[in-house]
Amino acid sequence: QHERGAFKLGVMEQQHGGKLNSKVESGSFISAAYKMDKTTVKAQYGTIEDDVDGDEEETLSLGADYKMAKNTKVYVFYTDNTDSEVGSADDEDSSFGVGMEHKF
Repeated sequence: QHERGAFKLGVMEQQHGGKLNSKVESGSFISAAYKMDKTTVKAQYGTIEDDVDGDEEETLSLGADYKMAKNTKVYVFYTDNTDSEVGSADDEDSSFGVGMEHKF
């Protein structure tokens, strides 16, 4: 993760697999956030690929936080997930959320 002033950038690589599971997956994620006064705008993109049969998942999230008080923020986000299997049609799922967080 790298932070410079109001801008944050994150990168993550992962690999998953084991002796009990012949499935080996690898993934890459990148995220960014930019803070402007009380609002923070966020974005994240990631892929996970099954190295054995070539199936792939993609995720894209966009959102924003608004700090209402020292311990309270409201947020909104949109996430789109696509699961691509070799020999099958893509399976797409999206979600939208709005919420409030208060830390006691």
